[in-house]
Amino acid sequence: MLAREQTVIAPARAAAVSHVGPRLATLVTAHVIVDCFSMTVVPLLTVLEGRITITQPQGAMLLAVGSLCSGLIQPVVAAASDRWNTRLFGPLGLLAAALALSMLGFVSTYSQLLLLQAIATAGIGAFHPVGASAMGQISGRRRSIGVAVFFTGGMVGSTLGSLLVPAMNEAWGLRSLVWFIVPGIFGALALWMAIGSIPHRHVEAVSRAAALTPAEVRRRWWSVGILYAGNILRFTVNQAIVVLVVRWAEAATLNAAGSTEFTTALRESSSILNGRMQAAMAIGMGVGGLLGGTLVRPGREKRVLIGSAVIGVPAIVLFPLAGPWAAVALAMLAGVGFASATPVSIAVAQRLLPHRTSFASSLMMGGAWVFAASGPLLAQGFIAALGLGGAFLAVAAMLALSGAASVLLPTRLLLDTAIE
Repeated sequence: MLAREQTVIAPARAAAVSHVGPRLATLVTAHVIVDCFSMTVVPLLTVLEGRITITQPQGAMLLAVGSLCSGLIQPVVAAASDRWNTRLFGPLGLLAAALALSMLGFVSTYSQLLLLQAIATAGIGAFHPVGASAMGQISGRRRSIGVAVFFTGGMVGSTLGSLLVPAMNEAWGLRSLVWFIVPGIFGALALWMAIGSIPHRHVEAVSRAAALTPAEVRRRWWSVGILYAGNILRFTVNQAIVVLVVRWAEAATLNAAGSTEFTTALRESSSILNGRMQAAMAIGMGVGGLLGGTLVRPGREKRVLIGSAVIGVPAIVLFPLAGPWAAVALAMLAGVGFASATPVSIAVAQRLLPHRTSFASSLMMGGAWVFAASGPLLAQGFIAALGLGGAFLAVAAMLALSGAASVLLPTRLLLDTAIE
């Protein structure tokens, strides 16, 4: 039986290690493209609200629908990928997102906007578990570093999208987004060529998992549950902060203009300011994720999971009190606070469930994003009940809770799985 397994494993390993550099580069580049697409609606939210005349709660619902669709699709894609031993859903998701977002400038009703947002975010969500799983497998024993680099590529894309999309709208109008079709098509083809031949199943990992005792299995699933709960809180904070920054930029723009009503020009100015702050957060997310994945030794990940909250909480509390330049620095620190633990949690979950890496990835990302759909609605509700400053305080408390939950992770198990 062992000899048979080795003959099955060998081709899989060979496929995974051949042309590693180009495969990794293509994966990271595809993630840059996908997450650039993901930051299309967010910086344009104020513009879209004015264009089709919708309320702020409807704008928050638009973002919530995006989180929900992105999250729900991920476990479905993970299960289908496992069942049919394929990575096709990653490239297809990238292509779907590009096609949907390229049509954004042609919408005239809220229903059309919701439909395009649902298709685009489902495509973006479909890419992520496939991409993260492939990155982890190709990286081998350097899984934490590989996932961190993959994550950072996404933050580079988010930064580009936050800056590029408002500038495109200001210069050429919303219909200029039709050019998203070009990187979408070429990116999907390149991604399929890079990862399409990499087997999805891991026979060796299945054998190793089957040898675990029931007690060990329970410990691993308990730890995955803690990681999952922490990511739910972090992602909810992420989505809530996105809306809070949008509303902060609107208030700052109106105050600077000495106005109480938006004009088209003021909406575009608010969009530019909002985009800069979202980009600053994305930079903080990328830097934090890269440092967390590369500087922390395997088995010592609790330091990142707890420490990130220690950094992020005061930054979120102080943000609404800061001036424009200080707000940029605080936005970066807030990004470090709610996102640097994400690649670490994905890598640890993949180690804990080595035979279910796609499922582990989808749980840590999409499974948490489903609940994060409440973030925009919570943010808008907090603003209505507590004011903008109080809303930032409430969201900071949620991030603090995520750090506290990470204390429950068993350190010995993390150390043991780090050397497997």
